[in-house]
Amino acid sequence: IYYYFEDKECLVKSIANHLYADIKPNLSGTPSEQIKQLLTEYRGYIVRYPELTLSIFNHPNTFPEQAKRITDTLINLAMKLSLTPEQATLWMYILVDFTHGAALAVSNRQNMDNDISDINYYHQGIDALLRNLNKDYI
Repeated sequence: IYYYFEDKECLVKSIANHLYADIKPNLSGTPSEQIKQLLTEYRGYIVRYPELTLSIFNHPNTFPEQAKRITDTLINLAMKLSLTPEQATLWMYILVDFTHGAALAVSNRQNMDNDISDINYYHQGIDALLRNLNKDYI
């Protein structure tokens, strides 16, 4: 495996780039709806591959380009809601961190049947954050 990858960090980054490349924004709907769709899709990957997310957290050099694409997309969508780049960046962090926490909290369950209620709670949380996504809070 080290013939193809310099070290473990390169392997993790490559896996993340491969998986996250499938996460695409829906180009229809309002910016808030697009943010929700993109984060919901990202949440699904975190729930399915929590070890990958934790590995990226523990090794910042493994931060994949596809994750940067996702965060840049979120910032651009937030700016369409009349936020400055700085405000949009802060809200991106808030929304992504909420998504990470919500996904990792349920990812270690043996029985994923509860994911229906978990996804509903997640959507309620994202909806509340998006309703309050306002430059006056920053």
